Amino acid sequence: MAYSRAPVTVNLTDTIEEMRVEVNALTAKLNELFDGSNNFVTGGASKPALITSPVLAGSITGTYTLAGTPTFTNPTINAATVTGTVASTATVTGTLNLTGTVLAGGSPLVFEAGTDNAYELILAVADIASSDKTITLPDATGTVSLIANAERLSNKELLGSSEDVAGDGSGTDAVSVSKMITNLSTSGGTSALTLATGTDGQIKIIIMEVAGNAATMTASNGNLQVSTSIVWDAVGEAVILVYSATLSKWVVVSAQGATVS
Repeated sequence: MAYSRAPVTVNLTDTIEEMRVEVNALTAKLNELFDGSNNFVTGGASKPALITSPVLAGSITGTYTLAGTPTFTNPTINAATVTGTVASTATVTGTLNLTGTVLAGGSPLVFEAGTDNAYELILAVADIASSDKTITLPDATGTVSLIANAERLSNKELLGSSEDVAGDGSGTDAVSVSKMITNLSTSGGTSALTLATGTDGQIKIIIMEVAGNAATMTASNGNLQVSTSIVWDAVGEAVILVYSATLSKWVVVSAQGATVS
C-alpha cells in the first residue's frame, strides 16, 4: 500500500526575523547593564541589579543588591550608602582609603583576632564634648602600654610635671599632689609645708632649689610616716616619697641632705 504526505513548508525568513528580534532585544538589555567600557551599570535606582557572587572591578556606579559571596577588586565606590549586615565570612583585601570617613558609634571597631570565638577586642571611643581630638600613632613597632596594667617599662624617660613653692615666713604653703616634683624656694622667708593624701604607689619628689631659710613639713601637715618632720634648709636637699594606701601615709624612701626625724 502506498502512503503520501503533504509537503512541509518552512518559512525561514520569518524564523530568522523572529531570532533577529530576540537577539536585538537581548542586546538592548545587555546594553542597559554594561557601558561602553564594559563597566557594570544599572537601569536606575528603581531597578536595582541583583548580582550573585560577583567579581567587581573598576568603577562601579548605580544601585545594586549583592547576593552570595561578592568579591571586589580595586573598586571605586562613590557616594555609597551601605545597609544591612556584612556576613562574618566577608574578606576585604587591598588598601581601603577611608579619608574623610566618620565611623559612628561609641565602639565602631571590633576585632575578632586570629581565633574565631565568643570574645572580641572592642576599640571604644569616649564622647567628644567639645573640639576634635587627635591621637597620633608613632612611626614605630611595639606593644601598646595600658595605664591599669602592671607593666615593666624599659628604655623610657620619665618626665614628671613640676611646680615651684616659695616660702614667705607666713601661713602654710601647699605642696601639690597632682605634680610629681616640687621645687622649694625660701629666699623670701621660712616655709611651713602641707601635703594632702595621695593614691597608692604615687611618687612625690621635693627639692630645695633656692635656699635662705628652712622649709619644714611636719608629720601631721604632710601625712608623713615619720616621727616628727622633714626639714630642707640647703640647696640640693631632696626627699622622695611614696604614698601607701594601707598606711594612709607618705613614706620616705630616700632623703638627700634633708633632715628626717
